[in-house]
Amino acid sequence: MKVVDSTTVKDGIIEFKGTTKYPFEAAIRVVEDTLTVLFWMEHNKVTLNTSKEIAKKLGLNYNLEVRGGKINEALKQYTNKIKPFHKRYTDLYNNNKDTLNKKQKLNQLLNKQIDASYDFFIDNPNNYFSLDELIKLKHNYSKELLENYYNKLSKDLQQSPKGKLLKDYILSSGVQIGDLAPNHYYKRLTRKNS
Repeated sequence: MKVVDSTTVKDGIIEFKGTTKYPFEAAIRVVEDTLTVLFWMEHNKVTLNTSKEIAKKLGLNYNLEVRGGKINEALKQYTNKIKPFHKRYTDLYNNNKDTLNKKQKLNQLLNKQIDASYDFFIDNPNNYFSLDELIKLKHNYSKELLENYYNKLSKDLQQSPKGKLLKDYILSSGVQIGDLAPNHYYKRLTRKNS
């Protein structure tokens, strides 16, 4: 995370203003409490009414306190959709002693979360949050699924830096750094002596 600016809280309020061509993920960080609240800077007024205590209590659900435009609303909806997976994952990780069974169940749960995420992106394609989040998870999806999503984007999003990044990835050939390795299946792993 790159630090762009800093400010001081005065009477419990901070305010900053500016313009940006494209929305971006931003954060307010309270250094002494190692607390970070992420949200999206977008072309609307964005409001976060909270306290350190509330933000700590919400943990990863901090964005439920952010009020803003379409992008922050998409972030909130996505958080609500994915939250049950995080809870089940944490519970399974902490409470299952059978290591082999635990790993298999964690992978199954993670795959369900990846599928649920893709469903969200397909149902909510035309916002910068979905595009950005899909790019972060792109290695979990086939290029066919990524292209299906890309084709649902508005022309403006297709021409945005993130849209171009996704299109370049879709059009790239071969295995790229960070891609999942292709599966290779062999009938026999040892050489048969004649």
